[in-house]
Amino acid sequence: PLSDEALRSHFIENRQRFVDQFEADRAPSELLETGGEAEAVEQDAPVTFDDVREAVAEDLRERRAQRLANKAALNFQLALYENEIERDSAAFNELVNRTGRQLREIEPYTRTGARQRQLSGQMLSAAFELDDSRYYTDPYPVSEGFAVLIYKDRVEPTVPEYEAVADAVLADYKAETKRERVNA
Repeated sequence: PLSDEALRSHFIENRQRFVDQFEADRAPSELLETGGEAEAVEQDAPVTFDDVREAVAEDLRERRAQRLANKAALNFQLALYENEIERDSAAFNELVNRTGRQLREIEPYTRTGARQRQLSGQMLSAAFELDDSRYYTDPYPVSEGFAVLIYKDRVEPTVPEYEAVADAVLADYKAETKRERVNA
């Protein structure tokens, strides 16, 4: 539960942001019915804490959740470092289970392809600094909180056999040819 004092303090620290959002969300005027006629009445009343209380509470909860997620990711990374835990060891698996972390594989990508992924380009670029001796990154923000990338292995680039990509090459060629004709 959030205390009234914490909410008011957060409101004061971020007042302009909450006021701007509230004013953007409310209608520019309200209609006041007077004896069968409708008149526009401007809303000049200043925005109060009570007007934005729910938005302040939601924002404060989100910020606290982000801080907790960051702290959990930092603690996970620190435990790997301080205990010199090796990747894929029993100690590694125990730490993952004890901390409630999940390991999710991501598709291989190239250094230039890192910028085109949904994850942070900075995070994905950091993965290229990893190897068997330093197999984890610092925590990076992701949509669900924070994540630490764990190095599994490096996939050497290969040029596929023509037969394996012939259909895709033909489709790309036809599309490019069509574009050239349209733009000519």
